[in-house]
Amino acid sequence: MITNLTDLTSKIQNTEREANTLYYSLKSNNINTKAIELDGREQVLEEYPAFEQDYYDYMAKLSLLSRLKAIKSEKNNSMKLPNGMSIQAAIVEISNKKKQLVLLMELLSLNPSKRRITEVNNSYFLSKELAFDKAQMQEEYNRVQREIDDLEFEIGKLNSETFEVEL
Repeated sequence: MITNLTDLTSKIQNTEREANTLYYSLKSNNINTKAIELDGREQVLEEYPAFEQDYYDYMAKLSLLSRLKAIKSEKNNSMKLPNGMSIQAAIVEISNKKKQLVLLMELLSLNPSKRRITEVNNSYFLSKELAFDKAQMQEEYNRVQREIDDLEFEIGKLNSETFEVEL
């Protein structure tokens, strides 16, 4: 089968959805119920004849998921961005840079303040100044955001490259 990482990810999500549907069906439809009269007559109240087939289908979906995720993991580790970084390494790098962006956004929301304090025999100003250069932090924020955008763009290009897989 010829595919790319985007299609492979989509196939993984669809297979996971199908496996989850089977899982919940198996959890709730697993007991056949019948009423047995004292004279021995039986009346089926609930019956799930497809249980075994659903179970085997569920196991087949899990096996397929294992193979698909292994292929995705192998491709994420073997396909390289122009900077030499693997897709997996770039994903980790993006995750860390996004954490850095959250901190930078919080820092950029801070402002210096000055307020007058009056006590019984004393008055003074309490001044709070930033321990960093706000303009420099804004530049840092913009730089990190550009790096994230560049990495995501390069990953997107690699995600569309096709390759052969055997299922």
